[in-house]
Amino acid sequence: MEALFQTSQIATASATSSPSATSTHTTMDKLFAAEELKAARAAGEQDWPLALWQTIIAFEDHTFQTSGRGKRPGVTFTYYISRSPSAGGRHYDGVAIPGYGNELWVTTQPGTEEETKLKKSISRSTVEFGYRRAVELGGVVPGPKALGIPGGGSYVWAMLREFGVISSPAECG
Repeated sequence: MEALFQTSQIATASATSSPSATSTHTTMDKLFAAEELKAARAAGEQDWPLALWQTIIAFEDHTFQTSGRGKRPGVTFTYYISRSPSAGGRHYDGVAIPGYGNELWVTTQPGTEEETKLKKSISRSTVEFGYRRAVELGGVVPGPKALGIPGGGSYVWAMLREFGVISSPAECG
């Protein structure tokens, strides 16, 4: 699979892990990455982990929302991907993407001073686990718990839903 971001503008800071050094992906980059991920899944390609992580990179700084509970609304969040050569996700055995690490940091208060406080770390292998589980369920995932990811499932579920990998049973009719 070719690199998805050959023509996009990726602003990578050298060896930094500050949220201010983020990518500048356009809406088209995001749509293209999500479509490539769906195509890799449909074709049963073995390199879907690369397509998944490229999609994660394209959606960095995108605002997501968790599913919420009952009448309580979901939590709004964004994420930031660690930059190489940081220690984040250093034990990952898959294909690396130059300039990016293998860990994402979730912040639940985007657009505020609190945004600089990174709240939750999720490894690349955890995101891949959630993706595999979603595929096993045929893309119909009733909620975050169905992914079987302790601690980060609500965030991964929201991301996979935004990427078009999963839908809820209500959306499937």
